[in-house]
Amino acid sequence: MFHTPVNAIDAREGCFIVETGGDAPARFRTQHLINSAGLHANDIARQIRGFDERYVPPLYFAKGNYFSVSGRAPFERLIYPMPNEAWLGMHLTIDLGGQAKFGPDVE
Repeated sequence: MFHTPVNAIDAREGCFIVETGGDAPARFRTQHLINSAGLHANDIARQIRGFDERYVPPLYFAKGNYFSVSGRAPFERLIYPMPNEAWLGMHLTIDLGGQAKFGPDVE
């Protein structure tokens, strides 16, 4: 439910009851809830009534930078390394102009 404000969430009886607002307010029940609120995901998780706070992961802020490679990309495909516990790893992206960019790093 893209761009939909969440008014309340209750965790009970093995499911979630979600109340939303906005242009088309709704109330629904679901067994699975995907919290994709970006930087606000922790806030949403903490507001779920009946949800154990132990399952709310801590929020870590990080800044990522991309670095351009001058000239044509030395590779023809995207390159993704194996992730570690802190981040997904620096990878190679090729933009529409064929220029390679490495990143993001983590600050």
